[in-house]
Amino acid sequence: MKKGLVIVLVVAILGGLGGYMLIQNESNEPAVQASQNRIGDRSTQANNYPNGTYTSDVAETLYGNVQITIVITSGKISDVQFRQMPDKDDGRTQQLTEMSKPLLKATTLEKQSDQIDFVTGATSTSYGYQESLQSALDKAYDASKS
Repeated sequence: MKKGLVIVLVVAILGGLGGYMLIQNESNEPAVQASQNRIGDRSTQANNYPNGTYTSDVAETLYGNVQITIVITSGKISDVQFRQMPDKDDGRTQQLTEMSKPLLKATTLEKQSDQIDFVTGATSTSYGYQESLQSALDKAYDASKS
């Protein structure tokens, strides 16, 4: 009897939390949609970026800063240069950073947008890289409007 009551209470609590999260997501939907539209507009215009070299703002992560430079040639991202990447002295962070750099670069060159594939085990670095990439793309986009 007690076990059944505990199960009912847990299901009720989880259901309440799920409903709360749904309401929160619906209230944030316009902001999320606007952000996706902004990114989508810029990502689909990758071929319209002016040629040049664009250095991102620094993105802070738990394991260190991320900053990149992208090179645009013929309107497309042709190279990614790593200015700063997480490099804590714990060995594991350095190992993950070195493993993730070629993968992040390859997916950027393939997708030509900030909609990159994250590297398993380097999620924080991937988020920082994505933020940094978007910053560099924003600078290229702004240059195209000048």
